[in-house]
Amino acid sequence: MLGRFLGYGQRETMGAAKFVAIDNEPIRLIGPLKDKENLWDLAIKPLRPFSMKLWALVAAVIIAVGFAMVLFEYGRNEGDFGNRIVTADISKSVYLSMSSAISAGVCFTPVTTSGRLVSLGYSIFILFATASLTAETASRLIQKKIGHSNCQC
Repeated sequence: MLGRFLGYGQRETMGAAKFVAIDNEPIRLIGPLKDKENLWDLAIKPLRPFSMKLWALVAAVIIAVGFAMVLFEYGRNEGDFGNRIVTADISKSVYLSMSSAISAGVCFTPVTTSGRLVSLGYSIFILFATASLTAETASRLIQKKIGHSNCQC
C-alpha cells in the first residue's frame, strides 16, 4: 500500500488538524512490470546509439590509423616506433590507437609531418565520434523519458 487517507474521526483522535476527509480508501500504485534483462542485453546496451555497421567502421578506422602510424613513423628513434621489430611496433601502434579512442585523445607522439597529419585527422575523428555518441545517447534517453512509441531504445 502506498498511502492511506484517514477519516475525520481517526484524525481527530490522533490530534491532527480538523480537515474534511475527501476519501477513506487505500491508494495502490499500479504499473507495468518490466521484463528482466539478460546479460547479453545489458552488455550490448552501451553500443545501441550506433548501428553495428557504424561500430565496425569505427573499429576499422582505429586499426587503420594504427597501421598508418607504423607506416609513417617506423624506424624513427625519437618517436614511439624506434624499435626495429615490425610486429612489436604494429602491436604497440594498434594498442595506442585503441587507447586514443577510449581516452578521447591522441596517445601518439609523431615526429614526421605525415604522422602529425594522421594524428591530427585521427583526433578530429575521435572528437566527432565522441560528440555524436554523446548526442545520440542523450537523444535516446530523452525519447525514453518522454515515452515516444517510435523509440528503438
